[in-house]
Amino acid sequence: MAKYKDEFKFKLSKPIKYQAKTAEGYGFKECSELILRAPNLRSHYRIGNILQALFTPALLKAQKTMLELVSSQPIKKGKQEVEINDEEANKTIVNFGILSIGKDINDFYDNFEKLLISENICFLDNNVQFTETELNEIDNEDFKQLTTEYTSNFFIVSWMRSLGGK
Repeated sequence: MAKYKDEFKFKLSKPIKYQAKTAEGYGFKECSELILRAPNLRSHYRIGNILQALFTPALLKAQKTMLELVSSQPIKKGKQEVEINDEEANKTIVNFGILSIGKDINDFYDNFEKLLISENICFLDNNVQFTETELNEIDNEDFKQLTTEYTSNFFIVSWMRSLGGK
């Protein structure tokens, strides 16, 4: 069973700039790491439900396909077999699930963006609230990876539990 985290840090491959108070007044600072917190059930319930409704059918499809792939052949990196830990496996399944969403993928990403800029979810250095301005600065590949890691860290366990009726 995966260990529950209530916060994690995400390293951006391409740092973003944001306006902040400095010793000289206001200026731009560079941020290369985001701090992400687990969603609050009361505050983020609606967005979480929308994301789950869009993701769950794709997750089931992805999980089945990934299990078939993993069980049919060993995973190799170069010439060496690689052992996959639970966290890596979850991220792979989540990423494959997101890509399997199909025509609703833009709705999924739009709602994920709303979640990121909502209160108490994502922060820049020194607990500065992440906003739409910074969201627009994030590199596309960073955003996709962030979506995968956030979903894997905070949603996947509860979504799978709800599918199993537990």
